[in-house]
This record gives sequence, C-alpha cells and structure tokens, in this order.
Amino acid sequence: MPHTRRTDDVPRPAPLVAGGDHVFAVAASSRDIRSELSLEIAGDAVTRPLSRESSLAEALAHPVAGPVLVRAFAPMTEASGASAIMPEGVDMMAMLGSFPLGRLGMMAGLGFGPDEVDRLLETANASEQPAG
Repeated sequence: MPHTRRTDDVPRPAPLVAGGDHVFAVAASSRDIRSELSLEIAGDAVTRPLSRESSLAEALAHPVAGPVLVRAFAPMTEASGASAIMPEGVDMMAMLGSFPLGRLGMMAGLGFGPDEVDRLLETANASEQPAG
C-alpha cells in the first residue's frame, strides 16, 4: 500500500490580515442581514526580504536595515557633510532613494563596501524568518 503524506502536518505560514475597515454581518441568509458591525483593523505588517537590487528607500523603511543605514549615512547628512553642497530644499536621502543597495560601495566616504552590504542583508533577512 503506498504511503500518503498527510497535508495537515505541514507547517504553513499564518494568514495575513489586511488592514482597513472590515464589516462583519450576522444574517439568516445572504439577503436577510440582521446586524452589522464595522471595525477598523490595523492589519499585519509585511516586510519583504531585501536583496542587492533593493532600493535604498526600501532598505531605509526596513525595521532592521533602516537604522543601520541611517547611522552609516549620518556623516553625509550632517551640515558639514555632503548635504552641505546640496541645493536648498533638496533632501539628499530622497534623491538617493532609488539607488540599489548593491552599489553602496561606490559612494565615497560611506565605508559600506560589498561585505558590509552582504552582512546587512543577511541580518535583515534573518529577522524575517519565523521563530521555531
């Protein structure tokens, strides 16, 4: 007799809850709704894995990679750094938002080469793995 694997013992990710207004209805049938309740639900936070092709803006929004990059860019964003030569009203970080993470090593003075990018990606993406 062939062995059949049960599908209920395979770990599955928990379903995600979409944020927003949700209406819950109690009804005798689809045409006979007796009561409704509207609730606003915050929803689940979804964080995509980062890669060398991810943009700087995506990485800055990431809960693990973002703070690391903010510290790395701090010298450039201070008044005496690169932001001092930017035209008034131009946000240097917004301008660099589409820059790929894999190319951070090209920025002079950042001190964030390929090895640092790889460590950052490994740490950030490890934080997304479910515990267990």
